[in-house]
Amino acid sequence: MSYPLCHTLAGSGDSIQVLGDRVTFLGAVIQSDLVMAEVSVSPGAGTPLHRHASPELFRILAGSMTFSTLDSQGRTQQISASTGDAISIPPGTAHGYRNENAVPATMLA
Repeated sequence: MSYPLCHTLAGSGDSIQVLGDRVTFLGAVIQSDLVMAEVSVSPGAGTPLHRHASPELFRILAGSMTFSTLDSQGRTQQISASTGDAISIPPGTAHGYRNENAVPATMLA
């Protein structure tokens, strides 16, 4: 069975607000759970530590972000990621992120 190509024009994806972030859905891989989204994060915004069954992959398109996770002793660890960096989060891993800068950041997720 073949499927048509899907084309999401720049600026046309469906967007939702999640906390202080604007998440714009760019497309999905047919017959999978894979979804691509652009996440715009305002200065000071982000997500608290949380877990879910799906893995996540983030690429910083503009700005920089601080990602948090828990180590094996339950202590918070932080990783700074800048434009061009990628962060891979395994399923079930506690994680969150925050834009600690004075300018917006954009990520592909």
